[in-house]
Amino acid sequence: SQEKPIFEWVEIANIPHLQILNSRIRRALGDEPEKQRVQEFSLEQLQYSMSAAAMALIDLVIYQVDAPNCIPDFPREENGIGKILLPEHIRNMMGHSIDNYFDAARRVQNSVNNYVSKVLKISVPLSMADMIKDINNNKLILPDNIKTIILKYWGKDGLKIKQYRDLSQHFVVVSSDARLFRLPGGTNYIYILLPNNPHEKSPVSLNYENPRVNAFEYIFSSFMKLFEYVYLITYILLSYTTATEHEEVSILFKSPLSVGARRPEGHQIPDLDKVVSLLKKYKEDIVKKYS
Repeated sequence: SQEKPIFEWVEIANIPHLQILNSRIRRALGDEPEKQRVQEFSLEQLQYSMSAAAMALIDLVIYQVDAPNCIPDFPREENGIGKILLPEHIRNMMGHSIDNYFDAARRVQNSVNNYVSKVLKISVPLSMADMIKDINNNKLILPDNIKTIILKYWGKDGLKIKQYRDLSQHFVVVSSDARLFRLPGGTNYIYILLPNNPHEKSPVSLNYENPRVNAFEYIFSSFMKLFEYVYLITYILLSYTTATEHEEVSILFKSPLSVGARRPEGHQIPDLDKVVSLLKKYKEDIVKKYS
């Protein structure tokens, strides 16, 4: 198995100027503790969700890289190409990362609204989909440069992310079955698709062919578009804020931080083998109890 690049997604997802924008938003609020607390909760969402989206993308890559190592040699057809349907647990790992990407990307979309609201000092819906409706109905008036970027992104990929996320949340496992193809020279191909019509809610209407939407290729491209959208909107919003002499970084402790504690807080780091063993035993006990 390929060693997972534990912190790789932190750099991939980092928005360089976001800390500066956060600092200026904090200073504009003043010294009201309750409002500060609420604001810190909302500001942490964007970078957190961007990191989660990047992590899901990297996980999808890792699972595909590892898949051939989990499959022994398999029969080849007359043309020398070998193919096999990947076991369910391998397909599911890829599917989990795909679902995680759409969940995280949707949170990113909605988190941007919070910045638009705070910097421009206007009321903006929590959902990007609702914001688009308000823009199109002239209920929400935004500066032209910001409005153009929002509508362009939504039309290019933003709406499709919402559709895939809604489809996976409420109707189907959105990814197709997963297959491994091996060429005579040893090069491996992974077949795992997304429906090309995610606006459909009925499973029987979903189409995975003509054209094919390769899950990895789509998510890779989607992440790049999402990053560009977040980068542009937050960078433009900087111009609507006032620079301060010292930009500050804030850390929000959601429960009191103990100083000089005589005993450790939290729980001891779990032993993986023990956790797995306990879960297996619990499962066996449940099965035995109701058999």
